[in-house]
Amino acid sequence: MMRDLADLGTGLADVHERAGAPSRREMERRARAAGATLSSSAAQRIVSRRQVPSSPEQMVAFLRACEVTERHHAEWLQAWARVRRHQAVELNASKTLLDLQEAEAAEAPSGRVTAEQATRLLSSAGYAAAERYRGYHVPWTVRCQVCTAVKRIRLSDHADGRTKPCMQCDNDAERTVQEVWTALFDRQQQWKEKGMPPTEAEMFRRCRVADVERRQSRLHITVAAPSEVFATAGLADTSAWESLIADAVREKLDTVSEVIYVTYTDRLN
Repeated sequence: MMRDLADLGTGLADVHERAGAPSRREMERRARAAGATLSSSAAQRIVSRRQVPSSPEQMVAFLRACEVTERHHAEWLQAWARVRRHQAVELNASKTLLDLQEAEAAEAPSGRVTAEQATRLLSSAGYAAAERYRGYHVPWTVRCQVCTAVKRIRLSDHADGRTKPCMQCDNDAERTVQEVWTALFDRQQQWKEKGMPPTEAEMFRRCRVADVERRQSRLHITVAAPSEVFATAGLADTSAWESLIADAVREKLDTVSEVIYVTYTDRLN
């Protein structure tokens, strides 16, 4: 009934338990006494389900270390071979899918993303290479062009509009916007200069910044307002408070060069 690595790993762990859960040193000793080779580290990895035996010989060594009788070895070896075949099929299917994904993004006739194209895609995603390019799906050490943080990414995760934001940039931007939002209520003269009545500015105290997402030089800010505020405060006319927030944020984040896009949502606090 065993089909995959999880099935086999569970079965071998159960064999170990039924054998009295011998220590890895004891298993190494038993295997050696039976004319087989099983290192203590390999025994530990198999018992903890971090790997399955890498060869028929190691499989037999593990069974002997757990004192499984010889007449049961053939059945266990059949299960091991079946699982390995299933694993090979899954790996080939996975590789085929990855190759198709790269071919869709590649400009070269070979269907591979070249180092030159990879550099352009990386720059579009807001990063600069910190090491040479090794492959479309291979982890790549890069540096954020905004906050200069070093991180590991896969280029395939940042292609075709699926760019993942830099978490440090997002955190810095959200902290700044929250500070700006709070500080603006301490300088109500600015609200008056933008043509916002004091009563309306007061209602903004009941709103909050719900989300901030940085996309290189542009910020997307979501302001959440209770339903009654949304209905009475005239938030649909966003020109006053959008420009006010945008100007205040630019003062603190000089790397934000584009107009900040601010949205709002009708959400209960």
